[in-house]
Amino acid sequence: MRTKLLIEGGNRLNGVINNQGAKNSALHVIAGSLLATGEVILKNVPALEDVRNMIALVQATGADVNWHDEALEITPKSTLSPVVPADIAMKVRSSLLMLSVLLSKTGCAVLPLPGGCEIGQRRFDMHLDGLRAMGAEIEVNEGVIKAKARRLHGAEISFYYPTVTGTMNLVLAAVLADGVTAIRNAAANPEVVDFLRFMRTLGARIDGIGTRVLRITGVQELGSTVFQVMYDRIAAISYILAGAVTGGELAVRGVDHRHLSAEMQKLGEAGIDVKCGPNELTLCR
Repeated sequence: MRTKLLIEGGNRLNGVINNQGAKNSALHVIAGSLLATGEVILKNVPALEDVRNMIALVQATGADVNWHDEALEITPKSTLSPVVPADIAMKVRSSLLMLSVLLSKTGCAVLPLPGGCEIGQRRFDMHLDGLRAMGAEIEVNEGVIKAKARRLHGAEISFYYPTVTGTMNLVLAAVLADGVTAIRNAAANPEVVDFLRFMRTLGARIDGIGTRVLRITGVQELGSTVFQVMYDRIAAISYILAGAVTGGELAVRGVDHRHLSAEMQKLGEAGIDVKCGPNELTLCR
């Protein structure tokens, strides 16, 4: 069943918008919560379809979840299921993160090839090659990934390009593995940094956050945490652009200017007047 949007133009967009949490951080943080030994409380989680699908995945594989008062509470169970439900996993590409989570916690994992949006060529060979270097045996047959490992161990891993989900996936594998894992040419965008900071609050030992080289020293177990997901930089700029093209005036609340320096430069070059305030962007006519 296809849906459509009917947009009637000619109106200026004016007002104040409260920005949402970053989906591309929240998805990975939710998956990482399964590695905790206690309760994880996440704030600023956006109520989007991909997020709801990831929540359904962690529930199906072994977590109690409550979402209320803008806080998502995740409590992993002592035993996780190594089989990821195909009907949910094929809806969201980040389901691939369950591969590392389940290998770390159960020693095996069975899941379908990742789903989600079909934008361009989105390979995941670096995920599998990295896990193999860490001691996993992996087969891909008829659209299903089957993996097992008696115990993951540290390894030297070099990406041929800085894959975002691949970086987070192998970090999930490394935080409870034996020894030290080095990931070279790692992704270092704000959502990756946010995820790595989350893992640190659980007790993961990660050096090099924000750089292209990460060193992860495996620990015996992770703890519990309360963590606020970063604001969505893509949504913030999208709101500003929507206001600009309609000739409106609006303010977006919930913005970290450190994540938007390149975008702000381009807005200025395009003649769009945007003022930066504390935690806020204001579009002026």
